Amino acid sequence: MKPKRVIKKVCILGDPAVGKTSLVGRFVLEQFGEEYVSTIGARVCEKEVMLEEGGAAGIVQLVIWDIAGQSQFTSVTPGFYRGAEGALIVCDPTRRETLRNLFSWDHRFRETAAGHNVMVLFNKSDLSAKWEVSREEAQNLAGQMGHPCVFTSARTGENVEGAFSSLAKMILRPRP
Repeated sequence: MKPKRVIKKVCILGDPAVGKTSLVGRFVLEQFGEEYVSTIGARVCEKEVMLEEGGAAGIVQLVIWDIAGQSQFTSVTPGFYRGAEGALIVCDPTRRETLRNLFSWDHRFRETAAGHNVMVLFNKSDLSAKWEVSREEAQNLAGQMGHPCVFTSARTGENVEGAFSSLAKMILRPRP
């Protein structure tokens, strides 16, 4: 029997320079670039994820919308969220202000998107010595939002594949 195949739109959100595009590059292309390139509007790419667990078994084609974090795009970004069934909201713990904005990213996504499957990624785990928050504080913040959190590093690849796969599983899990 062929595994079931589904296509799911997901968004990657967060302030500028938190590593959204780098995370997508690590996940989709398995590479990391040191240079910072600002996203204008949104970039779209795809990658298949093979899930092998019970009700979530099958192939998920993730259509990933890497959405600009600059404030001048906030009026158009809700249009990018339409039809999305999940999101990864990314922050940079080396810059506390990016954590403060997590709630507004979550609120704007939930107002517009079809799905409410959200995970919070605390990126740049390879720079933990420079973090302005503790891991416990980060976990508590994600808990206040009601979302699971993952500590990632686009540079090293730590937990990147797992974060996208976990989001795909969340999207496919049966609703009560």
